[in-house]
Amino acid sequence: MPVFKTSKDRLTLFLGVRHAAGDVKLKPVLIYHSENPRVLKNYAKSTLPVFYKCNNRAWMIVYLFMAWFTEYFKFIIKTYRFINRKKSF
Repeated sequence: MPVFKTSKDRLTLFLGVRHAAGDVKLKPVLIYHSENPRVLKNYAKSTLPVFYKCNNRAWMIVYLFMAWFTEYFKFIIKTYRFINRKKSF
């Protein structure tokens, strides 16, 4: 009877919240243990439909959350607020 080992692959997928009106769409965050996985060998990480980060245990830690918040979330909110700003009289 063959014995199978369990897979040690881990990943974390963080799905950001959407605006109630649905006009702000955030990319999900994908955290994987490898910085350059083989399956993404010929792809630029900036063109992926996710915000890709790596961590040796594939956990969401404070550093990765702050990187997502400062590099992605703040930029999206600033552009949203600039486009949809309301003028007060």
